[in-house]
Amino acid sequence: MSNEKMRLNTKLPAEFVRYVLAGVANTGLSYGLFLLLLAWLTYHVAYAIAYIAGIGFQFLLHTCFVYRVSPTVARLRGYPVIHVLLYGFGATLLHVLVNMLYVNPRWAALIVIFASIPVGFLLTRTWLVTRHRISSQRGSKTQCKT
Repeated sequence: MSNEKMRLNTKLPAEFVRYVLAGVANTGLSYGLFLLLLAWLTYHVAYAIAYIAGIGFQFLLHTCFVYRVSPTVARLRGYPVIHVLLYGFGATLLHVLVNMLYVNPRWAALIVIFASIPVGFLLTRTWLVTRHRISSQRGSKTQCKT
């Protein structure tokens, strides 16, 4: 086994745990912001603002905490696409579970949430780490403050 594969094998479990922790933190922050905004805004507007802020916060968590890479503009540009892909995955899986496998929608939604965790991890890791490895080696090394 090569050194690169050995490093990857030891790195992935730690990154996955940090990914789950970041998801919990982001959910708490987004929900807290939603509740705070409800004092002044309608729930539709509060949800939209909290959702968008959550994507930004999650980007910073994923780059600085989970994968420990620089939060560059190049990484940020494609980051929202990950959420569109995850939504498509979840909506498709939900449809299959409910309409083809006749799973109760309440249970199907939970299955989709848990199935989306490893898919989201792989998508974010591919976009933030693997895809930008070469460009970050050539460019400046702006690191997150820890």
